[in-house]
Amino acid sequence: MPMKFFLRQLLWLTFLLAGVMLLLSLWKTWLIAPHSWYLLIYFFVITLSNYYLLYKGIKSPLDFSSYTLGATAVRLLISAAIVGIFFWLEKDRFTRWHFIVTFFVMYFLFTVFEIHSLVSNLRRNCGR
Repeated sequence: MPMKFFLRQLLWLTFLLAGVMLLLSLWKTWLIAPHSWYLLIYFFVITLSNYYLLYKGIKSPLDFSSYTLGATAVRLLISAAIVGIFFWLEKDRFTRWHFIVTFFVMYFLFTVFEIHSLVSNLRRNCGR
């Protein structure tokens, strides 16, 4: 899928999640913590950069696995560092677990979106 189309879909996903977060914060204020908005921006940026690397890898099929492994490793290491630093700095147990749950829900949603986009692109390039 072209980069422009992916960006449009990623923006839709991000705005949809922002709308859900806004509604949840209006309904039950404790459900959405202030750091959740920063996480949304982080996942938007990391998903966009990850897809860019994979998009470059699709153009050269021999290097695709290297690009995929590298992009996944960078995403995993940066995410682990963010979770570790937050856990180290935050002393309140509720805030810690609230952050972890929010982080992994967003991680799952953005990863599923990225895999779906990548598979649809690969399917089109294989001629199916």
